[in-house]
Amino acid sequence: MGYLFDSRVILGVGIGFIISAVIFMVIPKKNISKIEVEKKARAMGMIYQSEVKALYNK
Repeated sequence: MGYLFDSRVILGVGIGFIISAVIFMVIPKKNISKIEVEKKARAMGMIYQSEVKALYNK
């Protein structure tokens, strides 16, 4: 279990966090509306539960 707290492992995780933080700060966020999200989801096959006509026998 000592290898988990090795200084090289902790240093690698820290460097990974820094690199990923820089990448996420550089890449611009895309603001997408709820309507666009729904259009894309429906194109992939999304349906609402109210649109499904099913009978359940208990």
